[in-house]
This record gives sequence, C-alpha cells and structure tokens, in this order.
Amino acid sequence: MKNYLLSLALIGLAGGMSLPLANSVNAASEKEFIYGENIIPNGDFAVGGGEYLLPGVAPSEGVASGIGPLDANSVIATRDPNNESNTVLKFVGGAFGSFYKLLSIESGSTYNISFDYKVDGSTDNIGFAFYSPSQGNRLPEVNIIADKDNLTFTDLENGWKRVSTTRLFDASQTFDSIHFWCNVSSATIYADNFKITKEGTTNNIFVGGDFEGFLDYGVSAVSETPDEKGIYGKNAKLGNHCVVLSNEGIYGVELSSLKESLYTLDVNYTSELASDANLDLNILSDNGASLKAINIVKDGSLINNQIQFDGIENVKKVQLEYRGSNELSINYFSIKPTFENAFDPTKTYYESKNYVVNGDFEAFDEGTTFSENQLEGAWGSVSLDNPGHIVNDNGNKVAAIGKITDKDAKNYSSMFLMTPDDITIGDLIRISYDYKLTISDDPSSYMEINSCFVGGANQSYYKIDLSKLGFEEDYKATSGVEVAHYGIKSETLENGYTRVTVDFQVTQDKIQWNSVRWLFTPHNAGDSLYVDNVAIKFLSEEPFAKEVTKIELDTSDFELKVGEEKIVNATVSPDDASNKNVTWTSSNEEVAKVENGKVVALKEGVAEIVVTAENGVKTSVVVTVLPADKTGGCGGSIIATSSLLATISLLGVGLVISKKRKNK
Repeated sequence: MKNYLLSLALIGLAGGMSLPLANSVNAASEKEFIYGENIIPNGDFAVGGGEYLLPGVAPSEGVASGIGPLDANSVIATRDPNNESNTVLKFVGGAFGSFYKLLSIESGSTYNISFDYKVDGSTDNIGFAFYSPSQGNRLPEVNIIADKDNLTFTDLENGWKRVSTTRLFDASQTFDSIHFWCNVSSATIYADNFKITKEGTTNNIFVGGDFEGFLDYGVSAVSETPDEKGIYGKNAKLGNHCVVLSNEGIYGVELSSLKESLYTLDVNYTSELASDANLDLNILSDNGASLKAINIVKDGSLINNQIQFDGIENVKKVQLEYRGSNELSINYFSIKPTFENAFDPTKTYYESKNYVVNGDFEAFDEGTTFSENQLEGAWGSVSLDNPGHIVNDNGNKVAAIGKITDKDAKNYSSMFLMTPDDITIGDLIRISYDYKLTISDDPSSYMEINSCFVGGANQSYYKIDLSKLGFEEDYKATSGVEVAHYGIKSETLENGYTRVTVDFQVTQDKIQWNSVRWLFTPHNAGDSLYVDNVAIKFLSEEPFAKEVTKIELDTSDFELKVGEEKIVNATVSPDDASNKNVTWTSSNEEVAKVENGKVVALKEGVAEIVVTAENGVKTSVVVTVLPADKTGGCGGSIIATSSLLATISLLGVGLVISKKRKNK
C-alpha cells in the first residue's frame, strides 16, 4: 500500500444540501480524489424508524422465526408504499438482496408455490430455490425473469405481480429451506405473500409469509448499548429514513480504528437550525477520552471549512453530538476513506511480474473440472453453478464455462481465481485475459456474460460486461460498486480471441481477500466462454525490481569421500535480476558443510546443498559422502593420501637409522 499523508477532510452541509465530494477536499488543489465505502452502518438511514432489518441470525420463535438474510445486503420489513396497512419485504443494496426461510418439506410430495413481487427500476434476476442438505446444494434454481417455463404470472394492483408454480420434490433428497434472491443493483424490489402448500391441503408451511407482525420487531429509539452493527445513541430515535436528535443527543458507532490515509466526513441534515444549535463529531478512545472533536455547526451557524488531521489507530467510537433547543433530523452520515487518485490513463506504467499462477492453464490436464477444492493457483468453481473445464482449443489448453458437457444443466456457469494476497488499498493494478465467446443467441439476451472482482455480499467490482464489449460501440468502462469506473482496452488477436485489459486503483478493501470471477448464463448446449492467459500485475511509474526466477547449478547429485571438497557454481536468471545474492546451506552440516559454493565432505552420510535467492527462489543438489580410501589408491582424498605418504616417509627414515645402528 502506498504511504499517504494521514488526514481527515470535513465537509460542511446546509439546509439538507450536501456539498459535492469533488469540492470537499482541499479545494485549492487540483488533486483528484476517490472515495471508499461508508464505514457508518445504515448511514443513509435506509432502515427507518419502526422498520425491521432481518438480523444475521434468524429468530428462533415468533412470527419471524426461521427467516434471515443470505448475505450482507439489507432486507427490510417495511410498509407497502401503496398500502400503509400492509407489511412487505424490501430489498436494497448494491448487488443482490436475499433471504432464507427454514421449512419442513416432505420429500416425494408435490407443493404449490406462489409469491407477489414488485420492481421499482429494472432487474435481470428474481429467483428462488430449495436447499437440499443431502446434496449440499440448491435444487433447482429458478430465475422468474428469464425462466418462464412452468410459471404462471398474474398482474395485481399498483405494479405488483404474482408468480405461481408447482414442484415435485425428489423422494431421494431432503429439503430444509427456501432461498430467495433478487438483483437490486438497478432497482428496489418488494416481495410479499409467500405461500407453499402441499398439494391437496391449504396449510401454508411458509409461516409469516405475509410478513404481518414483523414490524413489531422494529425499533425507533436508538439504544445506548451498541447493537450488532455497533450503533448506539442517547436522546436519539429513528424517523422516516433519518435519525432525530434532541438536546444532548448522541448518535455513534463503534470502530476499531481510522487507519487509512484520508477520510471524508459527510453529514446532511434537514431541520432548520436554532440559534443555540451545536453539532460536533467526536472521536473517542478505548477509555472514552476525546481524541479529536470537530465542529460542524456552532451556535446556529454552519462551519463551512475543511479540516485535516493525523490519523488515529486506537479509535473506539465516532459519534455525532448535538446540543440545541430544537430537534435536529439527520438523513445522511458518512465517513469514507479517501484516496488521492494516482492513476493517470495518459501515462505509460511499468508492469510487475504476473501474480496469477497457471493463468495459461497449460499445467492442467485436458478434461479437468474446477470445483471448490481449488486447483494450483487458486482456480475453482462454486458448487451452485456449472463448473469451469479445461478444454483443448486448437491445440491450446484454455478454461471454459457455459454448457460444455452434458452434465452442465444449471442456469449459471462460473469459475473463480482467488485474489493475490499482495493487493492492498492504493495499489495500481492491471488485469488482462484473452477470451472467446461462442453463443447461439443475441448477446444482449444473455443475463450474465462478464468478469469482475467479487467483494463482500457477492458484490461486483471492476465489472467487464462481455455481452456489451465489442457489440455496443459506447461501452468502454467498468461498472460495479466501486466509486470510480475505469476504461476497458480490447485487442483482437490472430487466434480469434480478444485480449481485454483494465487498469485501476484499489480503493475497496473487500477485493483484497476475495476473488476474480467469470460468470455466464448459457442458453443452449455449446454456449461457451473460453478464457486464457490471465494476468494480474502491479503498475508503477518506476521500474520494478527484476526478481530472480530460476537458479541453475553446474552439477547434478554427486559423491565425495570424507575430506574431499568440490566447488559448485550457481547461475541466477534472469541475468539482469536486481538482486542476485544467494545463500548456501546444508541440510546436515555434520556430513557436509558449504560456504559460497565450496562443499567439504566431513562424515559419511547424505546432505542436501540448497541455494536460495532472497526472493525465495531455490534449487538444490544432493551430496553423498563415502568413507575415505585408507589404502591410498587412486581417487583417495588428498588429505588421506598426504597422511599416508608422510607416514611412509617417517617409517623409511626409521628403517635407515636402525640399519646404520646395527652396522656399527
């Protein structure tokens, strides 16, 4: 990660108007900034007073028992916007919203299934499936937007629709829950009136499927004790998508630190300010001491300036503190890590080595199938989708997803590559790969043909839509949750593939520990996405150190006799590596020792002589030490031969002396 000046920028806001972020940090500078994810949970107050956010752990009793979210996106029980007396589920967020409901399903029986839904915006996926513990899988998945077979649709009032179907549950499998999901990246989606009844009965086994009574779980008052998201307050209550603070009011959240280089505070309020109104942001330590206090409103006047300060590691809480005679309604509260945009598309950058292992797939056997048990290089596929396969394409091994084999019968096909551990926030990254698309229908008719980095809650970052690339002239930039979108470069290759390249700056920590994913929803057998030559490289304005890639020795395994020595020479590649220093070690220094390539045999036995570069690249050779030749014959050690000659010489002298003495 790059080292930046650690500071915080404060933005003043007035009359419900939020200053544009582009003007919020160092307005006198021409620097461009990009912004990370808001670290304040529910900072946009999507969950308002009296609404119920499905908890991470489903309640074990009551009308909402057995219902919980499948991912981190918000699923909220709220009032029907067209009927205040009706309670519905609302799905919001950047990607997919979802929930599960624990059920008791009789295997081998047929059930009637229906639910109501409403879409404000556009979506390509509203789906459901039943989870089978015996299979460890969802069987089967149905997307009601794309899969119309065996589904009946009924138009209801105010834009609502009802979908109905029947399903015979396999007698050889067990089922314990329904999973429901929807793509809310471009929509808000509502759902209601889930009914699952065994054929010939009227009993709905989806208890609470009309969601009435769920709002009884909702709260308006903000507790002084932090909730599961760390939110707490005093003299604070949730209103209609806002928090309302009265005099001496506090609204805050527990944090571990403010460790990034720069933060931007954004607070939006809708109330008229009384003359005695004061609003501060207070940053507190573990023992409650104030580490930093920042004025936002003072004596009824907005403090409209920008403030930077050094970052603080040991932060326990950040909280808004209000004093004033009138209530203050705050409808937006965010603290976002802020980064100077170091990426300049007009520059030519140096590339690092490729951090993808087996990105050309040549190391894998043809016919290899990806799975959650990852192949070398962290390649895999999730069990819910048709997996990736290694196939031969004109003599070249490539990875392919789609409907490649007769077993690929699922609606989704995918493969993933785990993100290299080296990636950190602030890094400049280049991802590239070659692809070829074989499809039977118009590309725009396919729900998903793309690649992306996958972050928390299955959200997409730096998404490349391959159903548009090369088909729509104005499609030129990535999409997804990231705050900055980056240009896509494409190049047609002679082998019929297209090379796609995207350069970007990492601003989201969620991609550090997750994966790159290729996703395809094939229509027919033979619909395929082929991928080859995948690379992830770091970029820099300065040349990267050239690392050692190989060490070769001038000998294979060899033998020495006790007392002998041998010089082993090492050649480091490439020749222009930045650091060619190596370390020589012996696995058994009682048998043989080594220093700068000079191996000395000390004792009978076997030792491995290891040569290691400073970047970890290594090679080795085995030396077998034999006993010394005590007869002094050819091939004996130099030390042994010298000793023998010396002994013979002494003996010879002794014999001569003795003879002379006898002759006296």
